Amino acid sequence: SESLGQFGDVASNILKSEGSGASGVASAEVADQAAGALGNALDAATEGVNPAAAKSLLGAATSVGDSFSSDTSTSSIAQGARSAQLRVLFSKLGSALLQQVPAGSTSTVSTVEGGKGTAIAVAKEDAAAA
Repeated sequence: SESLGQFGDVASNILKSEGSGASGVASAEVADQAAGALGNALDAATEGVNPAAAKSLLGAATSVGDSFSSDTSTSSIAQGARSAQLRVLFSKLGSALLQQVPAGSTSTVSTVEGGKGTAIAVAKEDAAAA
């Protein structure tokens, strides 16, 4: 999980460094590549991710979303495809986080600062208590 957290930090830093224009976010093309890399990393996380790594990955995924939303030059079809890609990325992150949550527990990861950011909360039911 530690290496996944480092990967998330690097992805966030790359997206920020690629930022240009008034929005200061990376182009949608760069964000698309980052989203693919993040998705592949989460697919490879067969043991799940701990909250610290999840927070780093969530920050990177949020940066991808910021880039996608600032790109007004694409068609509504392309925007819809990017929205779907982002939903899948957040879903993969939630599933990876859930793998390390004990039965009967919850975990919340947040990048919200100053009213801006993203949060994911997952809960694992205790099958024995059900």
